[in-house]
Amino acid sequence: MGILQTVRPAHAPKTRPSFRHRRLLRNPRQGRPQDLRPRLLLPPPQRGHLRALYGSSDIAFMPYGERWSQQRKLCTVEFFNARKINSFKSVREDEIVRMAKHISSRISGSLTVNVSELALYFSCNTTYRMAFGRDIAGDDFNVYDVLREAQEMLASFFMADYFPLLGWVDVATGKKSRLRKSFLKLDGIYQKFIDRHLDAKSRSGSEENEDLLDVLLRLRKDGQLTEENLKGILMNIFIGGTDTSSSVVEWAMAELIRLPELMKRAQEEVRSCVGRSKGKVEESDLHQLHYLKRIVKETMRLHPPAPLLIKETMHPVTLSNGYQIPPKTMIYVNAWAIGRDPDAWERPEVFDPDRFVNMVSPGVNSFAHYDFKLIPFGEGRRICPGKNLGMLMAEVALANLLYSFDWQLPPGMSEEDVNMEEALGFTVRRKHALCLVAAKFEAN
Repeated sequence: MGILQTVRPAHAPKTRPSFRHRRLLRNPRQGRPQDLRPRLLLPPPQRGHLRALYGSSDIAFMPYGERWSQQRKLCTVEFFNARKINSFKSVREDEIVRMAKHISSRISGSLTVNVSELALYFSCNTTYRMAFGRDIAGDDFNVYDVLREAQEMLASFFMADYFPLLGWVDVATGKKSRLRKSFLKLDGIYQKFIDRHLDAKSRSGSEENEDLLDVLLRLRKDGQLTEENLKGILMNIFIGGTDTSSSVVEWAMAELIRLPELMKRAQEEVRSCVGRSKGKVEESDLHQLHYLKRIVKETMRLHPPAPLLIKETMHPVTLSNGYQIPPKTMIYVNAWAIGRDPDAWERPEVFDPDRFVNMVSPGVNSFAHYDFKLIPFGEGRRICPGKNLGMLMAEVALANLLYSFDWQLPPGMSEEDVNMEEALGFTVRRKHALCLVAAKFEAN
């Protein structure tokens, strides 16, 4: 029905509502995103979400209320606190080493490096090990393909979401059947993980070295989660934990390879701050890398992983420009367009990390003080609880790519030839994989 096509342009005039009780919020002229914050926006019940997320039993799409508040608090305390994130530090370090070895093997074979694929594998492998305590290569099913299929279905347009009487179209086109099959595949994988963990726990009886599924099973046993809650949260962890950080890394590398002077500056910062004796960038080094942090934020401004934030109002809302929105209205907050709005940013189409010099304190991953001009993780009570982990994974992966290797475009290709076309989906990834030539950096 052309929804995405009508809202993507960054400098379009005020967009009229696409359908009854659906509104687009793009920039300050149309009202500001913070106008909506106190009215408790809810994610609307889309068909793909309801099916894949067990009837909105997860954290991201569960209706606001006491149950949601309790579960979000549980996830924040059990999964995303500093102690728990730090407990998986060795996992992230192992995956950084594995990533570097893969690049070195491509160099020795005089082959290009698929940075897009590399970033995705790093994110998937790291998330997989944190969630299930085992290597993704040890399983007999292709988790990458199943996750990609599930993400496509989550982002799909279902006629019944907008015109309930035309729900038969989803059946006739086969979308409803594909959604069901995708859900059953993913549910089967989750059940295998659960059965395997329960069997291992019954034999060991230990609660040491808990992975995320161990925590979820413990909470279910205590009656704090249902089976549907458990599996819905697993979906949140995988979708949010894989695409967000990998998307940031591939887009950052694409921007830097087009701007060699920025690439050189970033590499000089990383190498001078960390030194050559370590052999890799550790998470404890990140607080020194101020320019790299600005690169990550500038990347998320131009290429937000979630470009269109879809919410629903619980109560009437009056925007700062006087525009009134009734309750039960679906709101499309176009984070992609807000990040490119000339009223909010100078030279919005230019990749300039230094625009954040006077806007952010070094090492701070909060976006709250940007006056809602930068909302890659959403905002308000529904802000992504895993944002700190996502930023950490993106920063440490990008820092090591810049630290250990020099990067060039393939022979015969210039900076102007780098295709920056986007592939729309649940997140915005590159339409064409970023393939570069790597060389091992050797200090003089």
